[in-house]
Amino acid sequence: MENNGKRIISLESWKRRENWLFFSGFANPMVSLTCPVEAGGAYRRAKAQGKSFFLVYLHAILSAFNEIDELHYRVDPQGQIVRYDRIDAIAPVRVPGRDGFTTLRFTYRPDAGEFIDAAREVISNPGDASAYSAENSLTENDLILVSAVPCLAFTSADFTLRGSEGNPYPLILVGKLGDDGKMPIAISSTTASSTASTSAASTHSWSTPCSRAARLVRLHSATMSREIGQVLNVQKFSIIVRT
Repeated sequence: MENNGKRIISLESWKRRENWLFFSGFANPMVSLTCPVEAGGAYRRAKAQGKSFFLVYLHAILSAFNEIDELHYRVDPQGQIVRYDRIDAIAPVRVPGRDGFTTLRFTYRPDAGEFIDAAREVISNPGDASAYSAENSLTENDLILVSAVPCLAFTSADFTLRGSEGNPYPLILVGKLGDDGKMPIAISSTTASSTASTSAASTHSWSTPCSRAARLVRLHSATMSREIGQVLNVQKFSIIVRT
């Protein structure tokens, strides 16, 4: 795993101090969003060029997370509010010759081709990785978890919680690509890693990072997955706020 830097945020001077103190005591401080994504063209182009559609949209999602400042914030294992320099992904995938799934870590690279090549190498040579070894061995929360359920269509999703303070990093669920070319994507995140400037439970707090994410995904997937650009578009979201 490549080294990743982080910056500790001073709670006393942080502009979101009051919001953080208020929501961090909630039994469930999570916000969950679901949106349909037009991805039929992206799928066809990926298959025509012999590329994994999963790796194409994984890179597009990671690109958005890495270029939006608000989506770099986490609470680290020591309980400090931090901003990580880079956001990677872990994902459960099928590894040739193994039963069940194996969860692997994929290091973000800005170039889609380099990312996909490196990801293929990780999948081909998983070492002693197992179903949960990637999560159990984490020393930092500098990532997102992306799970694919390509046989399941859904309009909303609920997520498991690791503890009473919520999950330490965002969880993303990608569903079945329908005959209409649309694919559901659900995202669940804590107050620390998802909000911009206002209440963690408000739609407005997502609007700036989500709108920017939509443009970024269009930019980074222009040659392979232009139509996946509706990912994180706040106008398309079905909002489930449980806080």
